[in-house]
Amino acid sequence: MEIVVCDVVIVGSGLAGLRAATAAAAVSEHLEICVVTKVAGPRSHSISAEGGMAAVIYPEKTGDSPQLHAYDTVKGGDFLVDQDAALLLAEEAPREVFFLEKIGVPWTKEPDGSLALRKFGGMSRPRTVFAKDKTGFYVMSALYRYAKGIPNIKFYEEHLVSKIVVKHGRFHGVVALDMRTVSYT
Repeated sequence: MEIVVCDVVIVGSGLAGLRAATAAAAVSEHLEICVVTKVAGPRSHSISAEGGMAAVIYPEKTGDSPQLHAYDTVKGGDFLVDQDAALLLAEEAPREVFFLEKIGVPWTKEPDGSLALRKFGGMSRPRTVFAKDKTGFYVMSALYRYAKGIPNIKFYEEHLVSKIVVKHGRFHGVVALDMRTVSYT
């Protein structure tokens, strides 16, 4: 049994897992970050997302605001959504869009070079950026390539987490099965 010690353990390499890993790496180059994932490469289900990403990019052009984005989010969730979380998401979304563009996501553009926006699912304003009809593919590919280039992120691909170890209410790690070494006879 191999024992790996790291500062941060992330289970899953979908968009949330990869973004969490890159954000943790941005905190300190001295943090050892382990991404444990049952798939190899950028193959999580996030790759199938097609619609786009909501963000208030051009408020002056669209009459939009983070508050309106948050309201649309809360309303779309039948008012069960955590309102503080919705507002935080709406405020941070534009920075994420430009971060993703910087690392290589080819957002669809208008003829003038601005990001193309469209209305999507319960939105009162056009605020969805997209990359053709393969947004998940492009975002996953760019984020995976970016994360793989960060020295203090180590990937444990094709490793299935079978147990989360908690003792006395405190997280101690995970137990994972290396699926590449398992014999199925």
